[in-house]
Amino acid sequence: MNGTAAGIYFDSVRTAGGTASTPLNGISLSLAAGSVTAIIGTEDGGAAALLRCVAGLERATSGSVRIGGTDLGLLGDDGLLALRRERIGVLGRSPMLVGALSVQENVELPLRLAGRALADGELDELLERTGLTAHRYERADSLSRALQHRVAFARALAVSPAVIVADEPAADLDPAERRDLFRLLRESGSTVLLASTDATATGFADSALFLADGKLTVAVP
Repeated sequence: MNGTAAGIYFDSVRTAGGTASTPLNGISLSLAAGSVTAIIGTEDGGAAALLRCVAGLERATSGSVRIGGTDLGLLGDDGLLALRRERIGVLGRSPMLVGALSVQENVELPLRLAGRALADGELDELLERTGLTAHRYERADSLSRALQHRVAFARALAVSPAVIVADEPAADLDPAERRDLFRLLRESGSTVLLASTDATATGFADSALFLADGKLTVAVP
């Protein structure tokens, strides 16, 4: 049920930075479609800005960011919103679920807001794939933290994303739960950017980036 994965390309990207993130300082990267890249570093090293640029939440002040053949710098606010709804899955440190809604309702919510719906059988497949079938009708606020993160992951997958950006999505989980979530990201079929201060994330990735002060210090294929 995944859409076609897309490559991610940074060409001499700089950002203004601010309270939300350390500015990027001339980042150039080429990430293949369907690849999984772990971004390792301190929390203020620039990973947040990298993810925000890919998600269309922060604009480059110079250089360019492309997802496939789409140059994000040429999109207006409406275009960026459409990109996030249709091609990008976002995972954060908090699952950001609606506690009073069921697992199924949380997974379907972004599609409903966009006036879309999963085809027959797709929701069943998605819940089975993420280990949530038995919890389908349970309220989100009754679930364990690990299951809540799985619901957030299933919600991100529901849009068939070309790209998934994940900012410390397992920081509050124990090591075994964290590995389970990393494995799900590995198997998503999307192009994945995973920022983590946990170096074990590299074991689930095709390559690793190390950022410091908004600069790429090491890239390990």
